[in-house]
Amino acid sequence: MKQTRFLKSFSWLLIFCLYFSLFMVPVQAQSLIASPSKIEIGPNKRITIKFSGAPGNRFDFIGLWKVGEEGEARRINGRFLDGKTSGTIVLNAPEEPGNYEFQMWESDWEKKLATSNPISVDWGKVDLSQTIGTHYIGPGKKIQVSFINAPGYKTDSIVLREIGKTENIDSQWLLTKTSGTLEFAAPEKPGSYEFVIWGNNFTKFLAKSSPFTVKWHPVSMNVSIGSTDAKGNGKLSIQYSGAPGYQYDYIGLYKIGEVDYTAYQWLHHKTSGTIELMCPTDTDSYEIRLRAQNENNFKTLLAKTQAFIPKNGPPPSVDQGPDDLPPTPTPSIDKPFILRAYPGDGKVLLEWTPPQNNSNVIGYNLYRNASSITSGSLINDFPIKGLKHIDENVDNGMKACYYMKAVYGDKTESSSSNEVCVFPNVPKAVINIPANATTKQSNYIFTGLVPPESNITVNGVAVMVRLDGSFTATVKINPGKNILAIIIDTKTGGIISSTHNVTLTSGDSKITILLTIGSNNAYVNQQLVLLDVAPFIDSGRTFVPFYFISESLRAELDYTVDASGKVATVTYILGITNITLYIGKLEATVNGKTVTLEVAPKIIKGRAVIPLRFVTEALGCKVEWDGEKMQVTIVYPA
Repeated sequence: MKQTRFLKSFSWLLIFCLYFSLFMVPVQAQSLIASPSKIEIGPNKRITIKFSGAPGNRFDFIGLWKVGEEGEARRINGRFLDGKTSGTIVLNAPEEPGNYEFQMWESDWEKKLATSNPISVDWGKVDLSQTIGTHYIGPGKKIQVSFINAPGYKTDSIVLREIGKTENIDSQWLLTKTSGTLEFAAPEKPGSYEFVIWGNNFTKFLAKSSPFTVKWHPVSMNVSIGSTDAKGNGKLSIQYSGAPGYQYDYIGLYKIGEVDYTAYQWLHHKTSGTIELMCPTDTDSYEIRLRAQNENNFKTLLAKTQAFIPKNGPPPSVDQGPDDLPPTPTPSIDKPFILRAYPGDGKVLLEWTPPQNNSNVIGYNLYRNASSITSGSLINDFPIKGLKHIDENVDNGMKACYYMKAVYGDKTESSSSNEVCVFPNVPKAVINIPANATTKQSNYIFTGLVPPESNITVNGVAVMVRLDGSFTATVKINPGKNILAIIIDTKTGGIISSTHNVTLTSGDSKITILLTIGSNNAYVNQQLVLLDVAPFIDSGRTFVPFYFISESLRAELDYTVDASGKVATVTYILGITNITLYIGKLEATVNGKTVTLEVAPKIIKGRAVIPLRFVTEALGCKVEWDGEKMQVTIVYPA
């Protein structure tokens, strides 16, 4: 009986212990945190994932999916945890816009254990700007476009195209640059044009510039007839300006009704000057034409005179554009003119254009009102001479509106010009340089906004200002602390000056790289870097992916591909050292000299790999081998 009671008590004790072990032992909570949470698309972007609470199975897994998706077929990338219960992994960021998340799964997809915070991936905002406005056609002319915050792919590109057309006129690769300025050959066809920037081999339209106009410069021709010589022959003297400047631009004399010229002269790259042609003595009607003829032999009629009979005198002067337009009639004195206003500190600068025919204009009357003008007050006692005036009888922050009228010799006035309204104030500027800025780029780029038509210098070098007052400046700086002295001379005569400290750093004084044979995990200054091909040994030499060396040592990398799209050559530039390797060949060049390798670069699993020791030592590194741990340590500089 006692034995039976003992067995029952022991059985209850076993049940209690089993229950406690199954249900009362605390389990570490699973967590999954990904950073950064917002990523702008670009090459070689990484996401760091911190995890804890994994069960510790070899095939526990962390993978990346779009938000709301799961399953092996939808997985984008991932990593087995190899028995780890907590730690950090680094994976490549997606290069497609969307919202993503990481998921942690128990071995063999038995159970989803945790989901990370969402990660937003999208293209960054790119700025593409030009300051051309109107471009006049001519030989060998260049135009520039500036870009900021490109993604950084080798195949990002900027193209020049005519608005409304799909074909590209010209294009340039950005070659991993994220900001800078490119120069294009200017179009030689009239029209409206724009620049467009594309990401990653035309996969994504990123931005376009403001449009600019390309047209022929207006041409002026003034004809006079000289006296005749003893034989009765005279000369037509033609003074011209506004020609485009091609070698074979020419001015010709044409008889009305005939296709071929009677006489002509090449202008030989000149845009202005005077030529002479034989003057006909008959009573037929003629006209004088100026034609552009570029290097492709395309001819364009830019201007022509009215028909005239040379015997009766020269034709009226010409001031006109192309396309066989008839001569412009003589403008009326009362033709409207343009008034512009520029606010300053307690003053307003006013400038205007004169009427096209101002022979009877003796000055200008300027009117001001404190609101939109219905009738303004005359602010000058006598007609203003010249084409500008400074009004100093204004208060900062108070609206001032102006219009003007031309005054004729008989004291009458013209009709009003356009109306302009401004708010006088102390001129201000925005300079986008952080306090005590640091950079690793010797070409330091910054932007800003100043009053329109200001002049800017940075350390004495002029900077181009756009029409809206915005600007982008690039300054060459030296290692260490640099002082940027910025002086802004506003249109109204105000001076804004400031100084800014920018320090050029070289980063870590030493770069240390640790590689383990057969492992995809590499460490650069103790920071984990994931390799898509693990280092391996072949013929006694260690091979690594070709891009890894340039990224780790911050060397400039270039490469070419063959017809099949595979890498054919690899070039590294670090300091004064330039190395080129040829896939599958034992020959290489170091600073232009041919050297022989012990093993050739090759293609493995579709990836180009290069002999590690040769490249790193040629670039100035110290290489150490630990045979026991199968590890390579590289230190730069040696």
